[in-house]
Amino acid sequence: MGAEPDECVPERPVRRRRVDWREWAPLTLLTLAALLGGGLWLAGLRTAAQLVWAAVTLAALVPATWATLRQLWRRQFGVDVIGVLALVGTLLVCEYLASAVIAVMVGTGQALEGSAQRRASRDLRALLERAPRQARRRTPDGAIEVVPLDQVTAGDRLVVGPGDVVPVNGTVEEAATLDESVVTGESQLVTRAAGEQVAGGVVNAGAGFGLASA
Repeated sequence: MGAEPDECVPERPVRRRRVDWREWAPLTLLTLAALLGGGLWLAGLRTAAQLVWAAVTLAALVPATWATLRQLWRRQFGVDVIGVLALVGTLLVCEYLASAVIAVMVGTGQALEGSAQRRASRDLRALLERAPRQARRRTPDGAIEVVPLDQVTAGDRLVVGPGDVVPVNGTVEEAATLDESVVTGESQLVTRAAGEQVAGGVVNAGAGFGLASA
């Protein structure tokens, strides 16, 4: 017997993530400064260009050195060590253009790593915020009761309404259209046939269906 969907759940507006340009400001400034040095070099102001490139190198060297020291303190060895050695080496031999290029590369790596960490943190917070606290369970007489999630046991017959987050792992009792992007990263909707396993945390993107908890 299929599950009757509850009242229609209004579609939630999709919030687009805005790029915080402040996160990329250090890398942008480093790149612009390195290009400025190139312009000064082409204009014949070689001493000024070398000073700008040296400043770019020092601006990247300070945070890279701090990150490297923290890694070494934790007995971790990453590519930051190579970057710091390259920056120091090019400064010692007065290869300012090379040092500026390496500085931009190191800054790019740090910016991408920081962005990935922030995105992972946002995704984890979003997943925790959407985690259901309750489930709708069918009683032996066919009624539906709302119970705390910790009271759901294996074999319980649950009802997942349109737009609901699947509360627990289980087996769908009829075909279901699911948004599994939060769990798998797949952006396309997935159709699960009756008897297939589904993971808790995915979103019901179609009609209501029954779920046998695992």
